[in-house]
Amino acid sequence: MAELEEWKAEILGKTGGILKFIDVGIQSPDDIRRLVYDKYRLKNWINCDIDDKLRWLLEEEYRVYLKQSSEAGPTFLENAERFVIENPGKFPLIESMFPILGVTSEVWTVLSVLESSLAQGRRTRAGGSLESHLEFLLKDSGYRIGIDFATQVEIGGQNPVRLDFLFPSDKSKLISNPNNTVTCACMTTVNDRVRLAIQQLQPNTYRRVPTAHGAKQFASQMKNLKGRLDYATANQFKFVVLPDAVSEFDGHDTLMTYQEWFEELESIKFRHSKLR
Repeated sequence: MAELEEWKAEILGKTGGILKFIDVGIQSPDDIRRLVYDKYRLKNWINCDIDDKLRWLLEEEYRVYLKQSSEAGPTFLENAERFVIENPGKFPLIESMFPILGVTSEVWTVLSVLESSLAQGRRTRAGGSLESHLEFLLKDSGYRIGIDFATQVEIGGQNPVRLDFLFPSDKSKLISNPNNTVTCACMTTVNDRVRLAIQQLQPNTYRRVPTAHGAKQFASQMKNLKGRLDYATANQFKFVVLPDAVSEFDGHDTLMTYQEWFEELESIKFRHSKLR
């Protein structure tokens, strides 16, 4: 009987597992987000604020992904069978499963390896989701990338870092006018990496850590935020969260909603426009 690592090699193999040749029916993160943004543009957002919009974007992307991933197993088996028939001998272990007459140990192993791969993809997807939706909402609200804000900004010096968001985009403002500058380190959910994340935040700026806390798919991780509130106080930064997270912690001083944050950004943007 084949070992687990042999199955992994044929499915995930770095030099060309079968997943490199067949589709499992899950669109790329960018494609799913384009689909979600098209839906967003068709919705009526009257009487909705930034928190409503961001929550919907986060939860709708997750809903679309869950629907596609729930069909990944059958799609994988169907496409894998077609591939090994057309390419005999390329993946002998996978080829030996077919035709499938029941849920054998081999089928179970293959689907388990597939699910493990999808789980890693979910974590990667979640990490990029928040930043993508924030950039979309900023543009939708009239902010100009390259002028009002920038993303993935390299900051040099003794401790080089990369800012997830910088407001305004001009890095020289970090020196000439830091008190009217916003530096951001995004964290989908708060975890032990928060100490590394805040190293991105620059001194004397508005130090903000946008998160997805308050979206329903991250409800089980809300408790992680509680243990970091005093840390935020001590290090003079604020977490940006959805309203449910603010309510959960009784409006703690280190929490602000996205609506409050966008109002703060608008105020800072106005001050910069007056200086130009």
